Amino acid sequence: MDTLPTPPVPTVASTLVTFDRTLCYDFGLFKDVIKELRKVDDNIHLKLNELPRGSAAFASALARNYEQRDAWIAGCAAVMDEELASARTRLAEEPKDLRRQNAVAEFERKKRLIANEATVEDILRDRTAQTVRRRCLMSIPGFGPGGARN
Repeated sequence: MDTLPTPPVPTVASTLVTFDRTLCYDFGLFKDVIKELRKVDDNIHLKLNELPRGSAAFASALARNYEQRDAWIAGCAAVMDEELASARTRLAEEPKDLRRQNAVAEFERKKRLIANEATVEDILRDRTAQTVRRRCLMSIPGFGPGGARN
């Protein structure tokens, strides 16, 4: 398997981080991007203290951030699905090839790790949505009760 170049991890200085499929191959880099994008949730109490009650602009920015995180998680899941299908096809050609077996196992592992991030995302959104509703008496656009995605 060829080694891909390691691009720098983007920051959320501009709130928009363009999806880069090359980061999906290195789970550590993927996790760094998601961690950076989750900072808004980590600092929710501080942000809410700085805002006037019921700030729709904040809820809108939070919803955009959620959409971006969804794009990263779904995008990397799709990349791993493609790679896993390709690795399985190559393995079918030579089922006893250990390198091909290891490649399938590695893409399956990465796919599970990304799926775990989707679960973490749902839990984090639920917690954030409850905090926003409790503190601001408003909901986040595009998200139902408990922060669940509509």
